[in-house]
Amino acid sequence: MKKTLIKVVTFFLAVAIFATLTSVFVGCNKQTKDDSKLYVGLECAYAPFNYTEL
Repeated sequence: MKKTLIKVVTFFLAVAIFATLTSVFVGCNKQTKDDSKLYVGLECAYAPFNYTEL
């Protein structure tokens, strides 16, 4: 009984990991990048780097 439970849990864990990785890799391919633009990511929560007050 215990071995069967371990096999079932392992199977569902493997399926969940596979589904997660598949969705991540498929989702990343949908983005198109325009080479004429410059993309910049900023973190505005810490002073003095782009600090903003609400």
